[in-house]
Amino acid sequence: MGTGVPWDFRIGPGTASERRHLEEMLADLPPRSLLVADAGFTGYEFYRRIAAAQQSFLLRVGSNVRFLRELGYFEQEGRDTVYLWPERNADQPPVVLRLIERRDGNKKMYLATNVLDKKALTAESAGVLYEMRWGVEVFFRSLKQTLEKRTCLARPQQYRTGEEPVAEGA
Repeated sequence: MGTGVPWDFRIGPGTASERRHLEEMLADLPPRSLLVADAGFTGYEFYRRIAAAQQSFLLRVGSNVRFLRELGYFEQEGRDTVYLWPERNADQPPVVLRLIERRDGNKKMYLATNVLDKKALTAESAGVLYEMRWGVEVFFRSLKQTLEKRTCLARPQQYRTGEEPVAEGA
């Protein structure tokens, strides 16, 4: 994240799903990658797809995400062990996660990760990595400013003269 060099990208119309783009990129990521993303990248099936691709994630979660605690499903359940297990998926195993609470003054923020080993990903490292994610947002903003483009058009030839262009890039 700190290099500012994009590893992979997808293009689509302004209505394209960032989540779908990410899912398409999973197979192309280096082994043992750690995906870091803001809120909005949640869900039982989504987490299972990332784990099935043998990748790890660190994602901010909001109050719209409901976790279960103390199921005893994981061998060494800790205070920060949580489970995502919707009723409609009761016939499948829960997604076991670690919930990391971060504080910024009086504000609380929660990060969910499938890296259960606290030595492999400390709470402090998770916080630093999550903050670095903002650099990606700034990178795209800087790129647009450098190119003097408020919207990035990936396929301008598809627009007829006189039509309003649609933003296709992030």
